[in-house]
Amino acid sequence: MRRIAVPRQQQDNQNNKRWSTSLIENNNHQEEQVFIPFQSPYSKLLTNKLGIPKEKADRACVATGFRSVQAATDWLLQRHDSEKVIRTEFLLLLCPDEVLNEQIRTFTAEAFRSLTKESLFKDRHHLRAFKLSSFFYVPDQYVFTLHKVFDTVIDQYRSVVKQPLRISLHSTADYLMLVPDAESRKILENVFRMVKEKFEILVPNVPIIPAKKLPHLTLAHGLTSLFHLSSEQRGILNELARICIDVNRTIRWHLRLYSHEQTSFNEIVYRVLPANDEVSINNRLTLKANELFVVLDNSRLGEQENVFGRSHSTGEEGQYPLKNLRKTSETETWTLQKSSSLSNENPGETTGLSHSLSINDTTSPPNLLEIRNPAKKTNSAPRLSLNNGRSDPLSSSSTPGLIRLFCLRHGERVDFAFGPAWPELAFDKSGNYHRFNLNMPISLPRRRNPLRDFIGDSPITEIGANQARLTGEALAANDCFAQYCYSSPSLRCIQTAHGILQGMGIEDRVKIRIEPGLFEFLGWYDRGLPAFFNPSEMIINDEDHLHMFNIDKTYRPIIPLEKLSRDEKYLDFYNRSFKVTQQITDKHKLTGANIFFIGHAATLEVCTRQLCALTPRSYSEFNGVIRKVSYLGLQLCERNPLDGQWSLKAPPIPPLQHTNNLSYEWQIMKS
Repeated sequence: MRRIAVPRQQQDNQNNKRWSTSLIENNNHQEEQVFIPFQSPYSKLLTNKLGIPKEKADRACVATGFRSVQAATDWLLQRHDSEKVIRTEFLLLLCPDEVLNEQIRTFTAEAFRSLTKESLFKDRHHLRAFKLSSFFYVPDQYVFTLHKVFDTVIDQYRSVVKQPLRISLHSTADYLMLVPDAESRKILENVFRMVKEKFEILVPNVPIIPAKKLPHLTLAHGLTSLFHLSSEQRGILNELARICIDVNRTIRWHLRLYSHEQTSFNEIVYRVLPANDEVSINNRLTLKANELFVVLDNSRLGEQENVFGRSHSTGEEGQYPLKNLRKTSETETWTLQKSSSLSNENPGETTGLSHSLSINDTTSPPNLLEIRNPAKKTNSAPRLSLNNGRSDPLSSSSTPGLIRLFCLRHGERVDFAFGPAWPELAFDKSGNYHRFNLNMPISLPRRRNPLRDFIGDSPITEIGANQARLTGEALAANDCFAQYCYSSPSLRCIQTAHGILQGMGIEDRVKIRIEPGLFEFLGWYDRGLPAFFNPSEMIINDEDHLHMFNIDKTYRPIIPLEKLSRDEKYLDFYNRSFKVTQQITDKHKLTGANIFFIGHAATLEVCTRQLCALTPRSYSEFNGVIRKVSYLGLQLCERNPLDGQWSLKAPPIPPLQHTNNLSYEWQIMKS
């Protein structure tokens, strides 16, 4: 370790603007002695304890973002090119929170439907951020010093700047973008200058290169030059952006340092598709489905069936069939080195209503009452707030890129508990509902034709509702909160989703997104689809507002109800479910998220099987597996942020089991 003088910014709580204009000058007023090691503790451990050469240890730590010793050793064991010199370049970005990302995705989807010009939004799957620097090269031995400079700048920023960074919508004849306002732009310029000057004082021969353009986040480009949009069409885009994106909201910004390895200037990143056949190719790589493959020379892609490239996970080079590759964003190969929030908010203080908002929504929904009658309160988990001394569990994943997919079956069905003819016993001729068993729902949503609609679309029992709440409470106790919740259109799934969110105490913060693509196998419905529950039928009783579900009415499903095919084969069911799962999880590959699918017994199989690079089962095996899925069965599937591979994991909570309880007939004691 080496003793190095690092300037400390004088605090200025009276005037935030002074920081944006004179921060660099004020840094010279006072100095503080800080220890900055040139070799990280992980690298030292690899060198001193495991005998790994310092150069290799530094390379492994940089490649894995200094995440852990285990990650570095795994990288060394996996890589076949550890002796190869690879140029690692870095990029400094300011990334918005997931709320703004979701608003931009909504704008992109709506604009695409309006204009049907996909190329306008070709960057919509890429990392959205303000670029503070261009890519710059740092030798491995100095990267940890860059980390320490990053931390120092963040600390000084938080101690001085008290105002949030603001953005505005900016449009030209050719571009539609988000830009920081004038004051925020000055602050960002000084953040970059601080990082640059502090690092270059310590490492003078390694320059940090500023971004070539002013900070901006492009929403659409080529409006006039490429796509010849009229002024009226550009006006529609502007208005749509104003509707979808709330620029006045306080955004939680994160300063992030990314790195990527580069061996040529013509690299294109692909993801490996599941191969249906084995092709004999000289020097062919053996790659798994969903693995990243970097094509090293794209100049002849259209002229050849097989392309030469490098496995991103192992570094091994060789040939691979182009037909088994799907182009993806280069950002998937980036490594997150550092990430820190610029927020000055204290999690221990109540900072207003905006902090209780869901990451799925930007406006506060009405205060929803319990699903049960207010006179009969249930023991749900308390609603979460930020005044309980802990960070918000609905904030972005602490490990960017880590996606946890929770697939759950719905709760106990009324028709399975009381038989398919239960509506005839529960409804009179006028359509009034009468509860004939304590396990029957206390009340039911009003349907146009209950005798018909409930037969095809059964609700859950009282025990089913308790199963859902128990599961939600257990998940919350293990810090497994739903950030996004998708449900099959079946009423039993919507009710289960609400019960799980209620058990977590977040039912008024996370909206339920109805996705018809999560419905079960259509081959089981010879007579056609059931009459699904309509969200417009939610309020059924003005006295207690029973069964008011917090449904996201702005969500556009991946597979609309009218697109479900009655002629579906079981392999089509696998592919339909895989498509929905891929498109939903792809939205969160960079940020990471806890995503919940509330569906049917088959959901646990068909939404995870191909995701984990496994082939669909035979129909007999498929039926055998799903029969073993009990009510509220939970399957956890995780995406490794390093290599993008999915794998099944042990659920974080124990399973739910109880015995059957037959209906008691009191008259038997008369005999």
